[in-house]
Amino acid sequence: MPSSQPIHSPHPIPVTRDDFAAIMLRYLEPLRNHFSEGRARLRLGGFSAVYPDEVAELESWARPLWGLGPFWAGGGHCAWLEDVYRTGLINGTDPNHPEYWGAPGQHDQRSVEVPAIAYAIMLAPHVLWDPLTQAQREQVAAWLNLVNRPEAICPDNNWLFFPVVVNVALKRLGMPYSPELIRRNLERLDSFYAGGGWYHDGIHTNGSYDYYNPYAFHFYGPLFALYAADEYPELAAKFLDRARTFAPTFVNLFSDRGESVPYGRSLTYRFAQCAFFSFAAGHKLDLGPQFTPGVLKGIVARNLAFWAGLPTCDNGGVLTVGYHYPTLFESEEYNAPGSPLWSMKAFALLCLPADDPFWSLPNEPLPCEDGDTGLHRVTPGGELVVQRHDGEATLYVCGHQPAGANPHYASKYAKFCYSTRYGFCMSRSERTLGDAAPDSSLAFVIDDGVNPHVTTRGFIAKDAFSWEGGTLICSWSPCRGIDVETRITPSPDGSGHRREHVIHAEIACTAYDCGFAVPSDRRAGEDDEAWRAKIDGMCSVRAAETPDGAEPTLIRVRPNLNLMAPQVVIPAVRVPIEPGVTTIVTEVSEGLVSR
Repeated sequence: MPSSQPIHSPHPIPVTRDDFAAIMLRYLEPLRNHFSEGRARLRLGGFSAVYPDEVAELESWARPLWGLGPFWAGGGHCAWLEDVYRTGLINGTDPNHPEYWGAPGQHDQRSVEVPAIAYAIMLAPHVLWDPLTQAQREQVAAWLNLVNRPEAICPDNNWLFFPVVVNVALKRLGMPYSPELIRRNLERLDSFYAGGGWYHDGIHTNGSYDYYNPYAFHFYGPLFALYAADEYPELAAKFLDRARTFAPTFVNLFSDRGESVPYGRSLTYRFAQCAFFSFAAGHKLDLGPQFTPGVLKGIVARNLAFWAGLPTCDNGGVLTVGYHYPTLFESEEYNAPGSPLWSMKAFALLCLPADDPFWSLPNEPLPCEDGDTGLHRVTPGGELVVQRHDGEATLYVCGHQPAGANPHYASKYAKFCYSTRYGFCMSRSERTLGDAAPDSSLAFVIDDGVNPHVTTRGFIAKDAFSWEGGTLICSWSPCRGIDVETRITPSPDGSGHRREHVIHAEIACTAYDCGFAVPSDRRAGEDDEAWRAKIDGMCSVRAAETPDGAEPTLIRVRPNLNLMAPQVVIPAVRVPIEPGVTTIVTEVSEGLVSR
C-alpha cells in the first residue's frame, strides 16, 4: 500500500535573484495557454466562487502581477508575459472591448484585484505604462479611478486598503486620485489596531487574529508608507513602527524548515505566509537589529523552497486550491480557481536588481534562540501563544474565536493548538468521528438512540480564558447539557502538553481527548503493533488520570479532510461520561512526522 502522505521532494533553497525568479516563473509558465483571446482574462475554470466567473477570470489575470511587478522593477524580463499583460491591460480597461473588466460595485471582488494592477504599473512603468499611448494611459487611469466611485463600497475590514493602494499608484503616475479617500480609509484602518503589532480584521471578527496581518495589514501599510509618506507622514510612521513591532512576534510561527503554522482562513494562499518579510527585504525596511537582510532572505528562501517541494499544482502545473495538496474541502467561499495566485506576493523581494549586494548574502537562520522552549505571547491579549521545540512551532489558541460565516471556522480557529508539524482537519459532518475529524480537540459522542452525533470544542467568550503562569485555563460548552473547564500546560521542554478537563455533564456520552492528526501511511504487510508504534512516534496521547473505562484509540478520518495529508488518523483517549462531574487528564506528546 503506497504512502498516503504527499511526497515532499526537497527543492534547492534559492540564493541568487535568478533562483528566486525561477521559482516564481515555474508557477506562471503553465498559465501561458489559459489566457483569453484578448489577453484580458485568465480562464482556469472548473468551479466557482461567490462572485461571477468573469470576475474570477480577472482575479486569475491580476494576481500574478503581485510577483511580476517587483520582477520587472528589479530588471527581470519575460517577453511573453510582458506582451500578454500590456495587451490585456489595454483591452480590459476599454469599455468598448468584449473583455472589458467592468466597474467595481458594492463589496465587489474587482476591488480586491485592482490593487495588483495598480501596484505593478507603479513599480514597473517601463513595462505597463511608458509603452502605452497617452490615450491608453488615460483609459487605464480612468478605470483604476473607478474604485473612488461612491458605488464602490468596500467591507469594513482589510479591503479598505485596496483603494488606498490604487490611489497611491495614481498619485505617483501623475493621474487624478482621491486624497480624501486615502485619509478616510487609513484612519478607519488605524482604528483596527489592537496593539503589539497586530490588527483585528475589521469590527466583525469577534477579536480573532490570523494571517491577514502579514497578508494585508503589514504588506499594504508599509507599501503606503514608502510610496506616500510625503503627504501623510504621521500615518506612514505608524504603519512602519507597527511593522517593526509585529516582526519579532510573527517570526516565531515559522519552523526552521521554512513553513509557518497552519492556522485560520485563506491558507490556500500558501507562501503568502512570508510576503511581509519579502516586502521588508525588497524595500530594505528596518525591522530591528535581529532582522538583518540575510535573516529576511533566509525566511523567504526557506519558505519558498519548502512549498516548491510539495504537490500543490495540478498535472498541468497550475497552482490549485488546497494546502499541501489540492483539495477544495479547506477552501473559502471566496476561493476561485485563480485565488491561490495571491501567493505571488511572496516575490516582493524581486524588486531588488541583480547587482544589489542582497543577492550575494547567505540565507541566515531564524532570529529565534536555539533551545528556547519558553512560551512567547504572539498577540497582545495572549489569545495566541507559541512554543518552539526542535525548530518547530506549536501555537496555543484561546480567547476570542470568530463568529463569521466562512466555512469550517471552528476547525480553523478553535482547536486547542496548531503546529508546523501537523496539519489540522476540517469537519465534514457531525455524524461520525471520522467525519468530524476532531484533532487537537475534546470531542463528545452523544447517542440518544435516534440521532448519534459528535460535538467538539465550541466558540469561547473572551472573559472565559486566562493564562496563569504557564497554564491556559478556558471555560466552554460544546452543547447544551455539557460544560467544561480545560487547563492546558505546555511541557517545559516544548515536547508536548498536559490537558486537564473537568466535565459537568447532565447526559451520558463518550468523550474523546484527541491529539494531532498524523499520516496514515500503513504499508502492505505491516502488522498492527508496528503500525501503532509508528503512529505513537509521531503523536501520542496518554491517559494520566482518568476514570475507569478509559482506553487509547485511533480515529480513522475520512479522506481529504486534513491540510497536509489526504489520509490521517487521530490518536485519542476514549472515556465514558456519566451524568455528574468527570475529570480527564491526558499527556499529548509531539514527535517526528516524515516529510
